[in-house]
Amino acid sequence: MKRLIAAALSAALVLGTAQAAFAADVRLSTQNLAVDGTAVNCEKYNIDGNNYFKLRDVAAALDGTENGFSVDYDSVSKSVVIVPGEKYVSDGSENAAGGDKSSTARISSQKIVIGDETISGLKVYNIGGNNYFKLRELGDLLGFAVSYDEATRTAVVKTVGSSSGSGPAPIVFNNTPYDIVSGYDAATETFMTTLDTSLPLMVTYNVPYVKSSVPAYKVINSYLARKVRDFWSADNEQLQDVLEWASIYQEESEDSKIYNYEFLHPCSIEYYKDYVSVVVQYDWWMGGVNDYGADCMIFDAKTGKQLTLRDFYGPDEALSDRDVVKKVIEALKVEDNGTGNITFDYVKEYKPEDFDIFIDDGALCVWFDKYEVSYGAYGEVVLKLKDL
Repeated sequence: MKRLIAAALSAALVLGTAQAAFAADVRLSTQNLAVDGTAVNCEKYNIDGNNYFKLRDVAAALDGTENGFSVDYDSVSKSVVIVPGEKYVSDGSENAAGGDKSSTARISSQKIVIGDETISGLKVYNIGGNNYFKLRELGDLLGFAVSYDEATRTAVVKTVGSSSGSGPAPIVFNNTPYDIVSGYDAATETFMTTLDTSLPLMVTYNVPYVKSSVPAYKVINSYLARKVRDFWSADNEQLQDVLEWASIYQEESEDSKIYNYEFLHPCSIEYYKDYVSVVVQYDWWMGGVNDYGADCMIFDAKTGKQLTLRDFYGPDEALSDRDVVKKVIEALKVEDNGTGNITFDYVKEYKPEDFDIFIDDGALCVWFDKYEVSYGAYGEVVLKLKDL
């Protein structure tokens, strides 16, 4: 009997804690929604001052655009699965303002998967059996721009190809919000973002926009859009450090208009029959100290999957992961040529997925940043591993 009473008390405590934990203010939202200039009727709620939109309504509204996506549910993993570029299949519940279901609102326990990547850090609510998202967070994940028209109380969605949009959400430093200005350069097919700040600082982050002739271009563009979101995130400690240093310099400098601090990210892309190779470089200049390197990616042109070094040493070569790493170490030794300028200690601990790989003139290459495998004065190291 004591066990039953204890179990009952425990269950009551858990239930009471869960109910107490969900104390959000949930009400129907009066905000409007427009996609590429067209008004969209949809279900939306204001939760603690933020507007949340039903995922299926957004998917239906974006269907047929460059940013369209499918929505499905995996009951085994209890995951909401979003696939960029796939046609949305209606379940009949979309774009109709229903009754007030705010009393059913709960934080969603379902995982959110985009492509083959599980996304963390999102606050998603389940209301009446449907998942509701912040529109700007969806835009950052899937590559469409979101702004707000205060005069008409309208959330404005602009898909790629319709307008450059408003860019990522402002980043806050020392309680001051700084806007991120974005734009699409059709000549170079590049999506560019720049920090708008009064600090003596220039920060840019650019990614290529993969052309539509690539079968999986929407999947790859969605992944690159998430790279942009992650860079401008408050969780990017390197960006926060840059802001801190520039702020200190501004206080000490007589001429704060001189850009003595730069954090630039130019990009490049190469197309091949089976692959898309993307390189986003970084050039970091902080008042006399310089660092540089790159974030390199190779995608399967048909599926959009990001490939690792393991994918280029398949069954035909029958190499273990350790053997693949040894291939890189051997190439580093040849590059070093006995000079001792390159160290191999850190690389021995790498896994095939840890390497920055790209394709240059048909050859598989590995990029090591400055200081990664050599002294600073030696610079970055770029190795050619094999022809593809």
